[in-house]
Amino acid sequence: MKRILSSLALIAIGAVLLSACAGAPAVSTDSEEAEDVTVVYLGIGDSWVADNEWVPLIEAGADVQMEYRMVPNPEYEEKRNVLMAAGDYPDVIRLNPNSRQFKQYLNDGLLIPIDEYLARYPAVRDAFPAEIWENNRQADGKIYHIPRITGNLPRCLHYRTDWLAKLGMDEPTTLAEFRTFLERIRDEDPGNIGDPLIPFVPNRLDSVTWSMEPFLSAFGVDHLAWTPSADDPSQLVFANTLPALKEGLQWVRELYADGLMDPTFMVATDRGLFKFYAGNVGVTTDWPRFKHFRLEAIQNAYPDANADTGYICSLTGPTGIQSGPMVVPNSQSNGTALTIAATPAEADAFFRVVNWQYTEGWDLMTVGVEGITYDLVDGIPVTRGRDAILNDNPQYDLYSRDYLFKNEPPAYFDYRRDNVKWVDVPDDMMRYVQGVLKDALEEKRHINYLVDRDDAAILDNLKALEELANEFAAKVVLNPDLDIETEWESYLAALEANNLAAVTEAINRLNDIETINTMAAAITSPDDMPR
Repeated sequence: MKRILSSLALIAIGAVLLSACAGAPAVSTDSEEAEDVTVVYLGIGDSWVADNEWVPLIEAGADVQMEYRMVPNPEYEEKRNVLMAAGDYPDVIRLNPNSRQFKQYLNDGLLIPIDEYLARYPAVRDAFPAEIWENNRQADGKIYHIPRITGNLPRCLHYRTDWLAKLGMDEPTTLAEFRTFLERIRDEDPGNIGDPLIPFVPNRLDSVTWSMEPFLSAFGVDHLAWTPSADDPSQLVFANTLPALKEGLQWVRELYADGLMDPTFMVATDRGLFKFYAGNVGVTTDWPRFKHFRLEAIQNAYPDANADTGYICSLTGPTGIQSGPMVVPNSQSNGTALTIAATPAEADAFFRVVNWQYTEGWDLMTVGVEGITYDLVDGIPVTRGRDAILNDNPQYDLYSRDYLFKNEPPAYFDYRRDNVKWVDVPDDMMRYVQGVLKDALEEKRHINYLVDRDDAAILDNLKALEELANEFAAKVVLNPDLDIETEWESYLAALEANNLAAVTEAINRLNDIETINTMAAAITSPDDMPR
């Protein structure tokens, strides 16, 4: 098996390297500096504001002209693939190195290696541990991709603790207690919201994962994960083929049918999180790191409510199984790659942007602009909430900035006091969230054993299998009269017709369970990691 290290175990190394090299100057050739170029960047942006103020600030800082073409996340892959198939190549694209498309573009000669630019811009190279780069090196010995190692950001249930207190309840520890909490929110309206009051809304309304992952896990089904078989623990199986999936989906279906779950699930395309921001939702799914942003939005909506929030990262199911957030050692999401459309000067220009974001532009990309997105209070940058920014300076929307910073180095995600992103978080909140992260990542985590997927059978078929699993889950939840048993047999047959057997064989051949367990054991929460 290819040697792969846990991303969180490497974050500390990356942070040290970043800080050591942050001041390293870029070295560009005279011809590249002299040539006036525009870099075309095809990216993902769900709420992109085209006339935002971040683009000119980045262009001025890096001395580069950028043309950002942003596509909503649900449409991005199709748009990118159509452009690439037509030969209408952007200079830079977002791409996951573990995807079939990456291998296809690589085999078709549509990507260019970036080794010379990593040598030219050491601040970019050293922002990631050497092991990460080596793991991204291809068969020809070259690197074609700037990774995006996000660490393991556990998804938990984010709920209104003030509402729980008004109901006189303790924090739920089981699925049954959690459902009771939702029922009492629906029936008693502890926040005096009126209509519309929503007990539970997924963070992303168009995502099965965000909707069901915390609940299916309590039935022993880690959504879309590959887990050891109960019959033969030495073999990995697709969790969404386990019979317990039927019971888990039935449980979620009853939430939906009983008015405990947002009725626009899989219909709306907006973020359910925004409804949580508005203060009329009891529970959403979320990353614990962003508690202070969410809470500030709710308090702005209801300034007299004494609102507060907390996290539930594990619930016990009806057979005693304890749910937990999914951990994928060495997880990577969509980083960036250069296509053959990029001339040497354009490729160099893009690396100047990334280099600037990691060095002189670091504060802009993390806290923004003083007096607009943050204020200095006793020398400490205190960030303003997104709602406040949208109200006063909508062209500085933080989401637009975030979409322009999608090669974040691992240090960007550290939830620590010495990370400028979290410097203004109150001490009690910092301790609470660090405790949640520690428990989620070290005690309650579940492991997805699909780490190495570099095989044609996996790259060609896995996405179709996952789409079938998502379609089946949504179909069951949205149709209360559906005969699950009948649909179950048709669903399994569809998986087999899409090469489930070949994918299963390849995944077991490439991924050693004991090795991955060792990797996962190295994962620690951010407060445990030395600098």
